[in-house]
Amino acid sequence: METLEKQMDEYRVRTFGDLLRALKAHPEWLEELRKLILTTELLELPRKVDELIRLVKQHGELLKEHDRRLTRVEQDIQVLKQDVTVLKRDVAVLKEDVTVLKRDVAVLKEDVTVLKRDVAGLKDDVETLKDQVGGLRGKDYERTVRERYPAIVWRVVRKSRILSTQKLADRLDEAVETGTINEQDYHDAMELDAVIEGRDWHSGEPVVLAVEASVTAFEKDVHRAAERAQILQRAFGIRAIPVVVCDRVFTGIEQTAQDHGVQLLSYQYQT
Repeated sequence: METLEKQMDEYRVRTFGDLLRALKAHPEWLEELRKLILTTELLELPRKVDELIRLVKQHGELLKEHDRRLTRVEQDIQVLKQDVTVLKRDVAVLKEDVTVLKRDVAVLKEDVTVLKRDVAGLKDDVETLKDQVGGLRGKDYERTVRERYPAIVWRVVRKSRILSTQKLADRLDEAVETGTINEQDYHDAMELDAVIEGRDWHSGEPVVLAVEASVTAFEKDVHRAAERAQILQRAFGIRAIPVVVCDRVFTGIEQTAQDHGVQLLSYQYQT
């Protein structure tokens, strides 16, 4: 600084021209002159301008990156729009399919309702057929027992003979007339599947068999045979033996038959 002041003392500046010649001769004096003339803010301006330029360049790079991202977003949006268009078409097709399915389901429901009614009708028909077949089998079994009774009851009585419906009715009519049995007894006895006269196999005494025939023996068959045997015993005046002829027995029937004095005779049903 002292050197600079000495150099400046060598020049006498009286005019502006003297100042210009001095500054040209000593360019380093320009910096000192600027310090005197310019404010701190003006001196900092070049640096700030450089910083601004740097920030602008940096911001420009950010803007370019933003533009690139924005471009990618626009492309993705375009793809999404295309996908949405496809989805809309698919949804429209699905709606049509659902509508068709609803109609089909409605038709199926109607068909199922009809089928249920048909199945219910078939069940009724099957039950009716079962009853009819069961009735036919029962009637056929009763007929077979009446036809082959000697081989069936021979262990109970000998010299057996079956009474015809007419002969049985005549005997029961006489019993009603004498007051031995009543009209209800008459009708119950006439419902027996067979009435067989003979002689007891062991004692030889005359007996009458009250026969119920059933493919499967149930408790009701045992009770009927026992009750109707009592009617025959009063009507015929001899011992009556209740008998149930069957192919198979319901569980527990043997004990019931024993308790009521009913003979269970097995005869296999041939279909």
